[in-house]
Amino acid sequence: MYKKRIALVSLCALTASSALTACSSDSDTEPAAKASTSSSASASTSASTGVSKSDSSEIIGSWVVKVSSSLPSSGGATLIFKEDGTLDQIGTDTLPGTGYWQQSLEPKKYTLQVVIPLKNRKTNTIIGTIRAMQNVTLDDKGGLVAAGAASMYTPEGKKFKSFTINSTSAGKK
Repeated sequence: MYKKRIALVSLCALTASSALTACSSDSDTEPAAKASTSSSASASTSASTGVSKSDSSEIIGSWVVKVSSSLPSSGGATLIFKEDGTLDQIGTDTLPGTGYWQQSLEPKKYTLQVVIPLKNRKTNTIIGTIRAMQNVTLDDKGGLVAAGAASMYTPEGKKFKSFTINSTSAGKK
């Protein structure tokens, strides 16, 4: 059975001029599944999923992405997909976050999840999190296209805003 995924915000396009900034936080939920690869098994196929493990190695690495959302902002970030299934988002003009990624049953398709903790700049108090999930596709030209949804939550877990989010990259960094 799949664990309930927390919606982790991928590439939130809140600009640096926003009243919100990121703070560090650990997620209390594990990923539904962690992708893994190894040099000895990279060309093998998983019997349980039918997905070639070499497919997951295509996404591993750093991707500079352009981000757009249904919020009145956009920006850029670097996504770092790690071999152990974790993900770091380094914001250039978006907020930083951490999360997980996993491979779909289809080749060149993935799901990524990111959480971005938010705090008030003036009071330095945590005011909530942004959580989202995106479906990612790697195209035949080496690019990345991702689309999904994100939501903002209070520290008590009450959703107060939802928006769509899209990310694109021409290739790995």
